[in-house]
Formats: sequence, C-alpha cells, structure tokens
Amino acid sequence: MPSGQHRQSLAILPPHQPVDPAHRGLLLYGIALCWVNAFIGLAARSIDTVQSVSTIAMLPLQFGSSVFVAPDTMPGWLRVFVEHNPMTLVVDASRNLMIGGPVAAHAQGALLWIGGLIAVFLPLSVWRYRART
Repeated sequence: MPSGQHRQSLAILPPHQPVDPAHRGLLLYGIALCWVNAFIGLAARSIDTVQSVSTIAMLPLQFGSSVFVAPDTMPGWLRVFVEHNPMTLVVDASRNLMIGGPVAAHAQGALLWIGGLIAVFLPLSVWRYRART
C-alpha cells in the first residue's frame, strides 16, 4: 500500500478514505457489465464474435447517453432513449454525487438497472458455463 504522501500525489485514492459512493455506483455498473460480457463470451463460438457483439452492444449505451452531451440538447426521440439508458443513470448519479446535485432518481434507476442486469446475466452465465463443461 502506498504511503500517505505518495497516495495523495497519485490523485487516485483520497487519503484515508474508502471508495466514495460516486465511485461505488460506477464499480457496481462495471460488475454488471462483466456478467453481460461473460454471458456473451460463453455463448459465442469465436473470439471475433465476442468482440463484435460486445462492441455492438456497448456503442448505443456509450454514445446514446449523457456522458458526452446533455440530453436537453438532443431531439425528443433520442432524449427518451438517453434518459432511460443505464449508463446515463449511472453517470448522472455519480456526477451529481460529486458536484452536489440531485441524486435520488438517477441512483434509484441506476440501481434498478444494475440489479436487473446482474439478476438476468449472472444465472445465464452460470447456466451457460455448466452447459459447456
């Protein structure tokens, strides 16, 4: 473990603090996406298929979110998708936790998406793994 002074200079870990709630949401979302990708990896027959399907699945979530552009500037049909996108909810909850904005609605939606993804893809991944071995 790095010393306190070195730990502060890295600007990665705050001194003497556990992971804050803003980053916990991002970590949970990452875990949920790991289960999605585990299922894709177990269901696909080749490495190229895994890479292609994973990329195709993630592109709309990344670029159809509020990560890069505010939803208010988007056309109405796209705004509906963006406002219900799990990545938007996770990023907005984390962003608002860091800057002190409203969190409840975004955090609730993010946790529902995270829980739903894990509830669906964890058992599917385990089932697919057992079927292959």
